[in-house]
Amino acid sequence: MEYSQLVVKGDEIKKFLGQQQDQLATLKSSFTVLKTNLENMQGVYAPVIQAVNALHVASPDDLEIQVLKAQIDRNVAEFEAAKAEAVALETAVAGV
Repeated sequence: MEYSQLVVKGDEIKKFLGQQQDQLATLKSSFTVLKTNLENMQGVYAPVIQAVNALHVASPDDLEIQVLKAQIDRNVAEFEAAKAEAVALETAVAGV
């Protein structure tokens, strides 16, 4: 390759790298926003979870309440898994 071609290729590489760095910055920001949203969601839905738990304690033999409690427990487990994944992803990209 001639010098001028190498300069052009070098500029292309620099441009591509800049684009990738911009995408990485966007991803880092997205994971932070995701984690914050999940943390905020926890505060919003905590009273609902507490109310369902209280209903279940008050009426442990009520089938409808048992089903509702199971659904809430499943949702909480999925929520906690999503939150843990968001934290792990944010941590992973923080060092990049």
